[in-house]
Amino acid sequence: HDARFGLWYAGNATRTRVPDHDLGYAESTDGIHFTPHARNPVSRGADLPFGVGWQTPNVHYDRDMGCYRMWFIAADGECDATGRCVKPRQRLAYAESDDGLAWRIHPEPLLTNVRGPSVVKDAPDAYRMWICSATHEDDDFNTMVSTIYRFTSTDGLNWKRDAKPCVTVDAQCRSVVYPFVMRDGEGDDAPYVMFHGCHVAQGHFELFAATSADGLTWTLHREASCFPASRDPNRFDGRYTSTPSLVEHDGKVYLYFSTRDMGRLYGGGDGLVNTTPIKKDALPCKRAPRG
Repeated sequence: HDARFGLWYAGNATRTRVPDHDLGYAESTDGIHFTPHARNPVSRGADLPFGVGWQTPNVHYDRDMGCYRMWFIAADGECDATGRCVKPRQRLAYAESDDGLAWRIHPEPLLTNVRGPSVVKDAPDAYRMWICSATHEDDDFNTMVSTIYRFTSTDGLNWKRDAKPCVTVDAQCRSVVYPFVMRDGEGDDAPYVMFHGCHVAQGHFELFAATSADGLTWTLHREASCFPASRDPNRFDGRYTSTPSLVEHDGKVYLYFSTRDMGRLYGGGDGLVNTTPIKKDALPCKRAPRG
């Protein structure tokens, strides 16, 4: 938008595998070299009316409304004695912004027991969303990340789920998580492409593709990963390629994704990881009731 690439991402200063993430922002003119905003984080977990951390932000600039719209997951959960989140809780949240920096957060969750929203606006009153969703309210986390459902809405706030999931697990993909859906071309008849993450053999997590004419019935291309992990123990992307987000610009498609190295920590592209021990009481897992 406005000749700039905007990148919203989740991060923290404590440790991995915990839900206490804040919202960061970076900007670029070429889509490759990004400058983090000087006031990062632009929003903190403490700003959320529910949950303790931001996850998987999906941001659009809505020309009809003249503002940025974000669908994201507000996360919290229960932690074990080491501080690792063992019973995560995931709720779909929504926010709006005039500049992409100061966000007005909707006070209530839109959906519960969901993960990784991807929203497509087909018309001013026609929204579609693909997201991991538990079939039943009390399903556990592993069950929830085994099915991707399509939801529809007239306003982007009130969502109706299809009766059946559109993507599920199989022998090749042991989970289906973080869908990102885009139209392949212009016009109402342009097909849909879905990129999503899957747990595969030997503990790896990689990106796979699916295609659809209507966004409901999908052909799964699982003969091979469309963007595999390097499997290199010395690289930052040795174990995971994850959370895809794509942008079309000037005849190119730009893929932004997250990674994980072969260790138990997430390494950066510069080869650095945070190995500083964090005290258990420094890890926010549950928020006290407000008021």
